[in-house]
Amino acid sequence: MLSDMETKFDEYSSLTPERYEMMLNKINTYVNLLNNSFINQQELEYLDKSIMIPILNKPKKAGDIINLKDDFIYRRSGQKGLNAKRLEELLKEYNVLAVDKEVGETLQEEDFRKAKIATIIACRLKSSRLPRKALLKIGTLPSVELCIKNCLSFKNIDYTILATSNLPEDAELKNYTYSDKVLCFTGDPDDVIKRYLNAIESLGVDIIVRITADCPFVSSEICNILLKEHFIHAADYSSSAKFAVGSSVEIYNVKALKVVKEYFTSAQYSEYMTWYLQNNPEFFKLNYVELPEPFVRNYRLTLDYAEDLEMFNHIQNYFDENGIEFSITALFDYLDAHPEIANINSHLVLTYKTDQKLIDTLNRETKMKKNIVS
Repeated sequence: MLSDMETKFDEYSSLTPERYEMMLNKINTYVNLLNNSFINQQELEYLDKSIMIPILNKPKKAGDIINLKDDFIYRRSGQKGLNAKRLEELLKEYNVLAVDKEVGETLQEEDFRKAKIATIIACRLKSSRLPRKALLKIGTLPSVELCIKNCLSFKNIDYTILATSNLPEDAELKNYTYSDKVLCFTGDPDDVIKRYLNAIESLGVDIIVRITADCPFVSSEICNILLKEHFIHAADYSSSAKFAVGSSVEIYNVKALKVVKEYFTSAQYSEYMTWYLQNNPEFFKLNYVELPEPFVRNYRLTLDYAEDLEMFNHIQNYFDENGIEFSITALFDYLDAHPEIANINSHLVLTYKTDQKLIDTLNRETKMKKNIVS
C-alpha cells in the first residue's frame, strides 16, 4: 500500500511504508523487553512484605489436617509464616500439625510432621455363608493373604495390620499374615471400632485405611487417589463415590473414630463402620471422591459366596498363567473381555444395600443426636 485510500478496507490488509516502519519499531521494543526482568528488585521486596499470609481463624490441635478453605483468613498482618502455596504442598506430602495452634497464628515448617498412616485389615473366621472363607485358596494363596499382598502395594503407609478377634476360633489367623512386615493384632470380637483403635493405640497413628479381608482384589491405585484427596480436602472420612464393590478402601481420621467411640461406648453395629461416619454428616467432614473412569465398574469383587470364589480363581489363574501383576485396570480389562466370567456372581447382592430392616436399624442406631466433636 503506497498511500491511504478512502475505502473501508484500508489498514485491514495493508499498511503504508511509514506505518509499517512504526509497527516494526514497536515489535523490536517488545522483543527487547523479553530479555529484561519483569519485576524489579524494589517491587520484589514490596511483594514480599505485603503478601497476604494465611492466619488461623480457629484453634487447631496437634494431629489435625489443615483446611486451606475453612481454617484461615488471608490478610497483610506483618507476621511471618508459610504462604498458601507451601501449605498446599505440605498437605500433598501427607503432613499434619505437630503442635497445637491458636486463632490468629500463622504456620511455620516446624509446625508440621508427616502423618502416620496404617492400613488395617479386619478378618474373622465366623462366616456362615462361606465357612472360613478367609482361608480358602484363590490361586496359590489363602484369600486373606491375597488381600494383604495387594494392601502391601499401597503407598505412604507406615503400618499394615491384620486385626482379628481374641477368640480361640480366630487364633490361627496369626499364621496368615503373608509377610513379616505385617503386624497381627487380636482384640474385641464384636466392637470393630474398638478393635481398630486398640490396634493402633501404641503406634501414634493419625489416619486409618480400612479394608475387610473379604476383598482380595483391593486396588492400590484407588487407595492412592483417596489418600491424596483425603488430605487435600482435610476430611474426616473419604471413600469412592462409585466403584466396583471390593476394589476400594475407606480412609478415616483416628480422631473422628475416637469421637464415634466416645459417643457409642458399645458400638454394636461397628461391623458396618461406614455408617457411623456417613450417617452423621453434620458432625464429620465427609469426602466422596469421583474416581477416573478406568477405575470404575459394576463388577462384584467381594467374597461371600461360592460363586465369588469361582470367579476370583478364574481371575487369579489368568494373572498367574500370563505372568501379569495384579492391578485394577488389568483385572477390569480381563472382565471386560470375558463377560461370562463377570456374570458368574453378578446376580448376588449386598445385604446392607438390600435388607431394608437392616438399613433402618443402622440408620437409627448409628445416628449421633448431639455434637461432641471438639
